[in-house]
This record gives sequence, C-alpha cells and structure tokens, in this order.
Amino acid sequence: MNLELLAEEAILWSSVLSLGMLAVELVVAWLQGRLRKLEIKESLSSLGAIIGYSLGEVFVRALLLGSLFWIYAYVPWKIETNVWTVAGAVILSDFLYYWQHRLGHEMRLFWLAHSVHHSSPVYNSSVNFRLSIFDPLLAVPFILPLVMAGFHPVVVLFGQVFLLAYQSWIHTELIGRLPLLDWLLNTPSNHRVHHGADDLYLDKNYGGVFMIWDHMFGTYQKEQFSPEYGLTVPINSQNPIRVWFSEFPSLMRDLSGSASPLHWFRILLGAPGARG
Repeated sequence: MNLELLAEEAILWSSVLSLGMLAVELVVAWLQGRLRKLEIKESLSSLGAIIGYSLGEVFVRALLLGSLFWIYAYVPWKIETNVWTVAGAVILSDFLYYWQHRLGHEMRLFWLAHSVHHSSPVYNSSVNFRLSIFDPLLAVPFILPLVMAGFHPVVVLFGQVFLLAYQSWIHTELIGRLPLLDWLLNTPSNHRVHHGADDLYLDKNYGGVFMIWDHMFGTYQKEQFSPEYGLTVPINSQNPIRVWFSEFPSLMRDLSGSASPLHWFRILLGAPGARG
C-alpha cells in the first residue's frame, strides 16, 4: 500500500474536481442568468488565497516531516500499517479535526486563520481554496497525538490529506439535501449550514468527513433554509492579502489595550468577535 502515492493522487484529483465543479457552477449560473460580478470576484479571490496556504504548507511540511519521524522513532509501541489501521487513523483524524475545527470557531487564536475560509459571501467550489497561510501550522497539535499513539507518520499525513480531499465536493449549492447521507456524512447540505452566518447556523457541523461527532457533542444542525454566507461582520474585500489578515487589526487593537501578558492570553484564547 503506497500511501504517499495515494496522497499525491488525492491532492491532484481533489483539486481537479474542485476546479471542474467551479466551472460547472459558473456556467450554470450564467445560463440561468444569475451570475453576478461579485461571484466572479469572490471566486478569483478564493483562488488567489491558496497561494498563501501553499507557502505555509511548504514551510510547515519542511519542519514537520522530520520532526514526526523523530518523535515516532522514540514511541515504544508501533501500530502495524494495514487497511484496517489506515481506516482507523482516518476516523481518529476526523475526530481530532472536529476539535481543531471547533476551536477554529471558539478560540480567537484559531479564528484568526479559520475566518479566512468563512469570509466569502459567495458559496461555491472556489471556497475549497480559500485558506489561511497559518492553517497548516495550527493543524500540527492535532497531528502529533496520532504519531505519539504509534501510527506511522505517513499514515497520519495520509489521514490529513484524505480529510481535505473528501471535502472537495461539499462547497456547492448545486447538490441538494441527501437524506440517506446527511445524518452520517459531511455533505453539501451540512456544510452549507456550517458556512451560514444566520443565528441558527452559527458554529454548527464541524466534522470533516463524519457528522457523528456533531451528533455526539450537540453541534449538529440540519439545513432548514438557504443560508446567508460570509462573516457576521463582512470584510467587503476581494484582495487576498486583506482576506488573509482581516482579523489582525482588531486583534492588535485589543492587545494594545493592556501590557499584561495574562490579558493577552485571555484575548488569544478567548472567543472571537465576528464569527461566521
């Protein structure tokens, strides 16, 4: 089982799928006479945002890979790599992703990065690429536990790639509700709810692949009406740099209000301001 090759192919084909779906979405919107300039601008902005994420990923990967293998070498127990343990690693990765994602909404330090993904008032497949330069770094604490549990680093990284690749089909309004799947899996309907800025939809549906964690921890919400997308306080910009750093000015103002490190920690670890 060549997991490294599978991961590379998953990244390639999920990107192709996202771009293909985006093309279909834009063509359908144009044929139906509802393609707006805003949708084109926001889509281009989202595609531009992936540049920063890619730079962050290269930096983190350069530091992380060697560190993971170094840690793994000192783990006294090793989990055999086979189909079943890889499946188990994917499930556990999704469980940890749930908490990473939830912190992305409930803790200001993580929201600084995750707000980028939520900042578009347009919801289409371009949002797959609307990621922060800091996302790869903030994922590290949720990768280490699996290596320390004895999973091979390649298995752990494959799990991360699988989670991201799976989500390449869910940022769309073209696919309606899927009653047989919506309860169990992260589907377009469930993820539309997650991106909604409506009071009913805020901070719901965090699972990457499975919705079981949301059912367990009380954060599941079924789609009841079409959401209003974006942040509760819009940034009103398609400049990728503004998109990446939109939360930083308010954070700097709040931090400058006190010279106390304790105050700074309370702000960074406290709840965000504008959430979506």
